[in-house]
Amino acid sequence: MRTTDEIALDRAHLAATEADLREFEARYQMSTVEFFAKWQAGKMDDDMDFVEWASLAQMAEWIRERMETQKRRGNLFTQRGDHQR
Repeated sequence: MRTTDEIALDRAHLAATEADLREFEARYQMSTVEFFAKWQAGKMDDDMDFVEWASLAQMAEWIRERMETQKRRGNLFTQRGDHQR
């Protein structure tokens, strides 16, 4: 089980990453979802901004998935009454 500090760190990293994503969205007038779909389809240049944007999008998704996995694990332990993790 992860500590409260690790969970807080994930939240802080996600918030910072999402702030960076919003900057790209404003600069290019496109949502990250729309951009990433185009990126994966090969419809975007290999401009360094786009490489960074794609990397940040993947990082944000990875952090969200990790947080969700930990949430489900915590709920599983709580439901089982297993407080010794």
